[in-house]
Amino acid sequence: MSGAHPARLGFEPYVKGLDGALQGGVPEGSWISLYGPPGGYKTLHGLAFCLNALANRQKCVYVSTEMDYIQLKEQMNSLGWKLEKVYEVHFTSKIVESKDYGAYDLIWVDLDSLRYWAYKLNQLVREEKEGGKKKVYFWYNDPTLLTHLIMISLGAVGVLERTVTNITLDEVLYARVKDGLFESKYAKFKVNKDVHARVVIDSISPFIIGKFSVAGKILTDMKVRLATPNVTYVVVSHVAKTTEDELGANIGHIVDGRIRLWLELDEKAGEAKYYGWIVKMRQTDHSRKLHTVSMETSGNMKYLVWKS
Repeated sequence: MSGAHPARLGFEPYVKGLDGALQGGVPEGSWISLYGPPGGYKTLHGLAFCLNALANRQKCVYVSTEMDYIQLKEQMNSLGWKLEKVYEVHFTSKIVESKDYGAYDLIWVDLDSLRYWAYKLNQLVREEKEGGKKKVYFWYNDPTLLTHLIMISLGAVGVLERTVTNITLDEVLYARVKDGLFESKYAKFKVNKDVHARVVIDSISPFIIGKFSVAGKILTDMKVRLATPNVTYVVVSHVAKTTEDELGANIGHIVDGRIRLWLELDEKAGEAKYYGWIVKMRQTDHSRKLHTVSMETSGNMKYLVWKS
């Protein structure tokens, strides 16, 4: 419907209080940055956003550039965040070759996935550029590789339907989701608008470290290629105090929302205190207050709580 407000996507029950501070949650189709120094519960917020999707019958792609699949599962188990067996699928070549391609609810993309697909795409380059002068090489932390892998994962959860049979190098370098959304003649994919998904990238830092001056361009290129109204992106960014302002200036204007998470040592109390602040969120009359963030326990489950 024209002029309709986008749906709100939340973090409950794994993070309590944040949905209310966001006036119901993150607007669907947004690009959100979770940023701050290490140790501020950014990964847990990303996992909570993904698991909330499954509880609300949406699909999720979780990209971890810091942990492998087993480590992710161990972290969730330690919190009592249990997954049903049906969701215990991580990204391998079999995902693409499976007869059930498009039927998955959750895809885990870990470090091994990134390394494997860097190898696969380098094989493709050798096949297409044999004897040519142009040289292209993909490392595991190449933003183009990440973008392509997310596209394939969106296909695995049913958001994208492939319109071409074979993957070509040009498709890897230039394909855009929006071409499929508007059914362009250049489209490599067709977008299934009835499937709603969330993508969590935890974190984008390996793809922009040492490239702070072009961090904005890297994320802009990804957004141009991946954005579609039925997919919401959460991008985790681990930054140091010395680069936080600079990095925020480079990517802060590109994303639709920014949530800053950090911890500070209270020397008098002899303990660390955690904080959360919604720096901006488009289309939302969000809380402007500084919130404390704490870990609490109920039964066998731990969860985070935002308090003003």
